[in-house]
Amino acid sequence: MLHEIVSGDVIGRDTELNIHLLVEAEEIGVAEGVSLEAMDMASPLLREISVTADPNEAMNRASLIIVMDDLGQNENEPWEDWIRRCGTAYTNYGTIIHNWASSDCKVVVAGSGPLNLGAYLIQREASNILRQNVIVPSRLPENRAKSAIARRINVNSSGIVDIIMWGNCGGSSHLDLSKGRVHGCEGAIWGPPSYSQTHQRYGPR
Repeated sequence: MLHEIVSGDVIGRDTELNIHLLVEAEEIGVAEGVSLEAMDMASPLLREISVTADPNEAMNRASLIIVMDDLGQNENEPWEDWIRRCGTAYTNYGTIIHNWASSDCKVVVAGSGPLNLGAYLIQREASNILRQNVIVPSRLPENRAKSAIARRINVNSSGIVDIIMWGNCGGSSHLDLSKGRVHGCEGAIWGPPSYSQTHQRYGPR
């Protein structure tokens, strides 16, 4: 992922980057190796990359934070204990972001664990950041759904818009087509270019 970030595909090709990698103290050696590999890419956008185990230092004046913690449920760990452990971690992140990050910071909650819960807790604690600036990535399942619908009705997947991917802290998801629209469908009914029909119109009979 570092390659995509420093190449400009994520932030933009006119934005210089200072990257801080936050890791556990025992993982600093490995992370420093990763940082050296990133510098070897010789990207003109990468000004500096550092490694730290101090979350305050890592998030100080940050404008983009990507949370990639592995907070999966341990074997034989009760569900309540797992949620409590994850909740504590995300709450701490939210507090640190509130105190140290830039007020226009954007936060992507990725990794593994109850991500929707994590985004909610970070939003709650980092009250100085706009709620829409804290997101959980659902683009991959959304794109897969668009591709499946597009194949079903023989249109380009870019013509599938306004579908909603709902999820919960258990990791399951639900595809909501109630607001979805289709553009460019060669159906029996034609209209002006702005015309569209709902996805459910083409569902199983």
